[in-house]
Amino acid sequence: MTEVKKAGVLGSPISHSLSPVLHRAAYVALGLDWEYDAFEVEQDQLSGFLRNCGPEWAGLSLTMPLKEQVLAYVDRLTPLAEKVRAANTVVISDGQLVGDNTDVAGMVNAINSAIGTWPLGATAVSKAPRDEWSARTALIIGAGATARSALAAITHCGQPDSVYIVARNQAAAAQLAEDARAWDLTAQVVPTTPAQLATDAPELWDCDLVVSTVPGTAWNDPSACFPQVIAHGQSASRSLETLGAASNIRTNTSVLLDVAYDPWPTPLTTWWKSTDRPVATGIDLLLAQAAEQVRLMTGRPAPVAAMRRAIEEHMLG
Repeated sequence: MTEVKKAGVLGSPISHSLSPVLHRAAYVALGLDWEYDAFEVEQDQLSGFLRNCGPEWAGLSLTMPLKEQVLAYVDRLTPLAEKVRAANTVVISDGQLVGDNTDVAGMVNAINSAIGTWPLGATAVSKAPRDEWSARTALIIGAGATARSALAAITHCGQPDSVYIVARNQAAAAQLAEDARAWDLTAQVVPTTPAQLATDAPELWDCDLVVSTVPGTAWNDPSACFPQVIAHGQSASRSLETLGAASNIRTNTSVLLDVAYDPWPTPLTTWWKSTDRPVATGIDLLLAQAAEQVRLMTGRPAPVAAMRRAIEEHMLG
């Protein structure tokens, strides 16, 4: 019998989290008698929760709104988490809480899987060869902690010459553009909102890489840029005409990473798939970043195939 360890995911709201499905499947496949649960934790409860994590704890996954706040409560940060200023993972070992970031590796992995470069769940993070697909232009939608991880991720996808940022919060978008300098990226804020992107700057949908870090529900407003997709629930040529971007689309040259997975599919992903361009989904990202968390917490390679089967069965069920 292996030692029983505890792990879990913290956030608020947390009831929708699929992390328990992935981590529990990993433990079964690895033969570990470990526990993994979801905990509703508000920002003002985080410090107390962490203080109560004893030697029986192996680690924690963090979702919004805790990825930034946790930085103040861990014993140390990995260089990546410190640079991104966001930690979605806490590894607990020898009484030390170490903040880490697996969102970056998860994003890189999901993107490369979507374009056929890597198998989903690989743990390596390396730059895409320049003679293969490479992002020379990128669009980031949103300006929060996940968007900062996206900045780091896109440097592993070709070091784009131009990065565009679209967000409702223009001040946060401006700060994200400043953060891009730390990654040797040149970024500019587009003065529009995600919902107005299709009418104000439709050419940006043609960037080599588009990363949407906003909730899937962000596209459900009637004034959003996917009215035909929302109204008809299907892909159609008039959907593209409504977007005003049909003439700009270069089929199969651009890839989307849509980090949202609840509800699924998002209108953004539905539209993108209708253009026959590759999509890295929120589920792909969730699986890839969770696989890296399993490796960090257990010290063993993650059983990616078993984790994938578990999440697919859960989504279908």
